[in-house]
Amino acid sequence: MMTDNPIFLLLPIAFITWCLTALVRQYAIHRDILDHPNHRSSHSVPTPRGGGIAVVIMIIAMLSWATIRQQELFLFIVGLTMVAIVGFIDDHRPLPASIRFSVHLIAALFTVIALPLPAIDFGLFTLNASWVLIPIFIISIAWLINLYNFMDGIDGFASSQAISVLVSLALLLNVSGNTDTAIQLILLSAPIIGFLIWNWPKAKIFMGDACSGFLGIFICGVGLYLAATTDINLWCWLILMAAFITDATYTLLTRMLTGQRFSQPHRSHSYQILSRRWNSHLRVTLSLITVNSLWLLPLSYMSYLQPQWGVLITAIAYLPLTLIAKRLKAGLNND
Repeated sequence: MMTDNPIFLLLPIAFITWCLTALVRQYAIHRDILDHPNHRSSHSVPTPRGGGIAVVIMIIAMLSWATIRQQELFLFIVGLTMVAIVGFIDDHRPLPASIRFSVHLIAALFTVIALPLPAIDFGLFTLNASWVLIPIFIISIAWLINLYNFMDGIDGFASSQAISVLVSLALLLNVSGNTDTAIQLILLSAPIIGFLIWNWPKAKIFMGDACSGFLGIFICGVGLYLAATTDINLWCWLILMAAFITDATYTLLTRMLTGQRFSQPHRSHSYQILSRRWNSHLRVTLSLITVNSLWLLPLSYMSYLQPQWGVLITAIAYLPLTLIAKRLKAGLNND
């Protein structure tokens, strides 16, 4: 029967998340958990925050069900939960950066222990998964957790990125013949779709640290798992994440190299500069979706077809995004 296809669970999962987000929104309003505009804000009216906890609950529930069959996912789920909990606490009462980052490192360690690690094809040689790569993966995952938090600054932006990456990976998996895994990724994107309805410009609720960091480690885990177990190599994933990685990394390095307090809140990321210049969150979010679909997805597909050229294709993907960040003076333009 047609309804036996699991893809038909997409709408119910999205709807349940939409309903949970509505409940969280009422809770946030009742408890006065609001983001009030200030000189660093990209929004102009007080807005409830923490709505992404609905996404966290749904994705952890779905992964926990899968863990019944794949016990190795357990530590990964523990890591995801740790990041979500520390983010949830931080949403209610700001925590020291040292505590947050320590939890992120532990969660990254759990992820590396739980998931198979991929080999990396550099064309001239292949670096096999080994103890040498473990610290690199741990630091990279911890950075991606924080990166995703930095990039959650305007309406619909972080949600759209997560959906774009998961759906793009699903398309590549389908092309490679991994249809079942592709469907699983589409279903895992359903909670984010349900939340995005509330978060779409102009947002009625914000994601909050509980979900932004969670999505960072979750998407990292997906990338590692697919690169180790399917034909989708790590370059495919890195290319699909290029918009976020470039903006956050370029901005951080610029602030560090110019002697700024890089840990201090700011609004000098490329996407924040564009949102002010265009006076529109919607236009920036739509631009992200366009870049992901028309630039990064085709290059990711090329990397899938020619993994030996993955380094070069990845460099081609990142170069124009880096030039855009330089042109916008990301890390410097904080007006």
